[in-house]
Amino acid sequence: MSTTPPSPRSGVDAAVAVALIAIPWATALVKFIAPGWMLLFYLFGLVVFIPLYVLVIVIGISGFVGSRPAFLWAGAGRIRARIAGLLHPLAFLAATAFLEDGGDSGDSQSPVEVIFWLDLPAELSGAISYGFVMLSLGALIWLVVEWIVALVKRGRAGTTLTG
Repeated sequence: MSTTPPSPRSGVDAAVAVALIAIPWATALVKFIAPGWMLLFYLFGLVVFIPLYVLVIVIGISGFVGSRPAFLWAGAGRIRARIAGLLHPLAFLAATAFLEDGGDSGDSQSPVEVIFWLDLPAELSGAISYGFVMLSLGALIWLVVEWIVALVKRGRAGTTLTG
């Protein structure tokens, strides 16, 4: 059986892997734009998400840039994985950008409101943030499914699942 992937490596794959790994760190920086008690919850609450972040790192490396990236065997699934791989962290970043904070001081604002000098109703900002959280979650589930399918296809092509 051939261990040569059916499609060549691409800089786009490397960019998606970098986005998956780096953008979650950018979300923490974005939250510092409009700090408050939610920032404290956000930073310490992210501990709960460490297993998900580890999964995302594993997918980024083994799926897109490892020694035998699984998505090279995925056919059209490679494009879907790229879309999901970019959509997940970007939607999470957008959710953070619309997350309001500082309400205990009487002036709650989201980072988007601070940057663009806006005054959005708290309900609107919260709804937008929630929508992006759901989009991010859906994209993560989609990415995991594409990754599992790619691992199976790579395994059928005669390569090892551990790379």
